[in-house]
Amino acid sequence: MKTLSEMYKLNRISLDIDVKLKTACTADSFLASIEPFQKSPCSINLPTKFTRYPIIKMVSYTYLLTMLAATATFALPTPIISDEDSVEAPSGQVYICNGGADNNGIHYGDIQEDTAIKYYGRAKTSQGKSGYPKTFANQGELLKFPSVCNNTEVWELPVLASGKPFDITKKKSKKEQNHPGPMRVYYTKDLEFCTIGARMYQNDTGNPHNCDLKAKE
Repeated sequence: MKTLSEMYKLNRISLDIDVKLKTACTADSFLASIEPFQKSPCSINLPTKFTRYPIIKMVSYTYLLTMLAATATFALPTPIISDEDSVEAPSGQVYICNGGADNNGIHYGDIQEDTAIKYYGRAKTSQGKSGYPKTFANQGELLKFPSVCNNTEVWELPVLASGKPFDITKKKSKKEQNHPGPMRVYYTKDLEFCTIGARMYQNDTGNPHNCDLKAKE
């Protein structure tokens, strides 16, 4: 036998269901029309002061849980994924870096532009123990820069064929595996991208030249 408090709580639940189903347990005829509950119609009448309506009849606790679960299921919105949400952001351009005087020597590596931008964005213009990043004078205009990189201070930062960032916090050393290599990303003091370039020789000597943009497939 349920206590008055328990019946009141169940009554409150039935009222919530009533909002959704309009006539949930306000008449025996409603439950009588539902086959599983024809043998267990509303049977407990609560005093009027415990209800918002003159007569509220209680359904079984199992029925209430079933209806609440069904209500919650129908109330949950189904997420809609548009085509735009599933499209990946396009990657940056790829630069092919070779040795030689005009990028016509041995292959050094392929450098992803957006990766290089990410690395110099972290380093900015704060020189570490490695000596990089550092300013680049471009004497003789050996490198071809876009207009945004002309008449302004340009910086260079090593970029590695492995795709890993060059550690500017350690002294450059072959022994410590922190050699800058022959490839560089060039950018302005305001962090505008200029180009990717490479030295003539693999030991990081010789004049720099522009790496070639990889043709789009």
